Amino acid sequence: MSPDPRAKDASRLTQLAAALRPEPDTWRAATRVTAWGAAIFWALAMIFELWDGSWRYGVNIVALGVIPFLLALVTGLVALLVRWLGRSPTTWLWAFVTALGFFAAELFLGGPVVGILIAVGLALALGLVGGGVAVLRAGGRNANLRGGAALVVGGGALAALAGVMIWSGATEAEPPNAAGQPSALVPTLVLPDPAAAGTFKVGRLTYGSGADRHREEFGARVTLKTTSFDGSRLIGQWKGRSGWARTRFYGFDATRLPLQAWVYYPEGPGPFPLVLAVHGNHSMEDWSDPGYGYLGELLASRGILFASVDESFLNSSISDIIGFPKAGLDEENDARGVVLLEHLKAWRGFNADPGNPFHGKVDLNRVALIGHSRGGEAVSVAAAFNRLPADPDDARIKFDYGFGLRAVVAIAQVDGQYKPANQGTPIRDVSFLALHGSYDGDVTNFDGSRQWSRVSFSPDTFRFKAQVYVHGANHGQFNTTWGRDDNGGLRGRLLNQAAIMPGDAQRRVAQVYISAFLEATLRDRREYLPLFQDSRAGADWLPKGIILARLATSADQVVSSYGEDINLATTTIPGGSIVGANLADWKERLVPLKSGDQATRAVFLGWNKEEWPKDTARYEIVLPDAGLVTSGTTELVFDLADARQEPSPRDPDKPKAETAKTNKKDKDRKESKADTALKQPIDFTVELEDRDGHIARDALSAVRGVQRQLEARVLKLPFLSDEANSELVFQTIGFPLRAFEGVDPGRLRALRLLFNRSIKGVVALGRVAFR
Repeated sequence: MSPDPRAKDASRLTQLAAALRPEPDTWRAATRVTAWGAAIFWALAMIFELWDGSWRYGVNIVALGVIPFLLALVTGLVALLVRWLGRSPTTWLWAFVTALGFFAAELFLGGPVVGILIAVGLALALGLVGGGVAVLRAGGRNANLRGGAALVVGGGALAALAGVMIWSGATEAEPPNAAGQPSALVPTLVLPDPAAAGTFKVGRLTYGSGADRHREEFGARVTLKTTSFDGSRLIGQWKGRSGWARTRFYGFDATRLPLQAWVYYPEGPGPFPLVLAVHGNHSMEDWSDPGYGYLGELLASRGILFASVDESFLNSSISDIIGFPKAGLDEENDARGVVLLEHLKAWRGFNADPGNPFHGKVDLNRVALIGHSRGGEAVSVAAAFNRLPADPDDARIKFDYGFGLRAVVAIAQVDGQYKPANQGTPIRDVSFLALHGSYDGDVTNFDGSRQWSRVSFSPDTFRFKAQVYVHGANHGQFNTTWGRDDNGGLRGRLLNQAAIMPGDAQRRVAQVYISAFLEATLRDRREYLPLFQDSRAGADWLPKGIILARLATSADQVVSSYGEDINLATTTIPGGSIVGANLADWKERLVPLKSGDQATRAVFLGWNKEEWPKDTARYEIVLPDAGLVTSGTTELVFDLADARQEPSPRDPDKPKAETAKTNKKDKDRKESKADTALKQPIDFTVELEDRDGHIARDALSAVRGVQRQLEARVLKLPFLSDEANSELVFQTIGFPLRAFEGVDPGRLRALRLLFNRSIKGVVALGRVAFR
């Protein structure tokens, strides 16, 4: 009887497994290298964490020492448990699980599965290196095979990680710019550069408690002393161990919050408009307020008082760890907003005090707030609270503000960390500007678009809201002290920093848009408004690149905004109606972000000329009988965005394979043409018809096409995050009515979008209006 070949193969596998089985010395070496590798890694990570100045506070160093102790204790218990189950040597498992905890704590960026897999891989790599060295040193049967394989695999993994950390990332090809070419319908503004220094000489001073422990500019060298503010009812979390550490560092608690700021002021009689700027969350030991000096210098030279407010005491700290599991402050953005209003109250006192250098120089009816990151939500909260008699979450906290707040600027803001009365923060009758970058590695969603949707206006006062999305901008470079590292520590080395635009260029964009916004809102210079609809209006002022802008004003006559009902055939304005034909998609939906939504709705329209070659897809808005377009109306405006979706098939029940067969002829040629076309901006035809039957039409691209979604590989390794690499961003496209020759604007009957220029696509239409 011949031997069973399967038994022979099993015997060989058993022999191979025995040959590869680690010896006790191998396990000990793997343990030592894993433990030392994890310790060195943690030491390097902590150097990066403390580099910003946090090392000056001894409690931070103690807190960082607590983490490895707790991890080693917990993982030791896990190792004992697993050893009890007979799985592996206790000491190696202890070192392995502890290292696993270190790696996961510092490098965790993506979803839980990705983070755990990376941490496991690194811990195993260290063990393989240690074990491989021990095998080679001990010699014996198959030593070179076993030891060499372990060294190659483990060392290769570690080398790959080191390479990723050292590598700055990959620059990305600039996508086709929908506004890359000049248009006669979008003239360049012939106005003074809003980012050019003005004629005023700039002075600088500080105000504060006069008793700051760490900063002489708010301590012994402070110019103006201010009284403290009791915020204890707003910050209930300033207690326990982390509260003790915070109080120990600052020398005060939540009952004595200081009001302190750097002031940049124009030298002159005034009165001058007043702007307060506030930072967001950052290490509380690394001062953030000096980082907006570039705005202060500019605005003060142009006749605006500018104060960069210090709220570092509301920021996070490594020392918060000692309060585990309740570590640090939480949902404190309402306090950030109220502190800003208390600063305005201090300025009211400065203006009224004959002995103050700002006596009579502050125009408290022309006030603006600028906030960055959590500060962006704080300024929105301040704008809402400024009109309220009491805190919406505790009516026992009375408000008495009522300042002449005209404008709010939110830079890379968060949204929803604080919700007044458990809802999104509403802003009424205050102009609003949201700035955001496509390479933001901290606030990865364009959260400012959510706040934008909650800004509303009364019809009797002119106000406007705008959003500006800057391709290539990151989170930190809007502040000169934060820089290109949006995540901090070694985590920041995983960001694709090579693709981020230069800091000077990013801040130039901020200077142009913020200064122009303040000119328009605080000085009523509405001639700057076209800049907030199309960046080409400021082409002479801005660095080259893709900037998407969206604008809405209180004077707009809105035809459709898609939020009033669920009837696809109705318009927002009474008396209108909507019809569609040959559309692959026609539906109203919440507008998505990378995660969550924009808290607003749009209509999604899809078409596919490959499946509908003879029938033009059409979306038609039939306008009400009269009164829509008046003599002062000059423009038809659309809020449009690429939905980055495939249009639905013409026959949804037809199998995809069968559809593919019908298009097999010239498939390669067609796919090549389609692939090229699908990278270009979306184009279609806009058509107007008046009540006398006159029709005029023009290509959307006569103004600009719809920008394809901007892809941004924020992390060097895309698999580290499960978030999308692009998001839906609206662009306002304005069509001058004079472009439609032969049609009477006062007698318009219908507006049509004819999808006959791009091969296929899906667009989100967020708003149609006459301006």
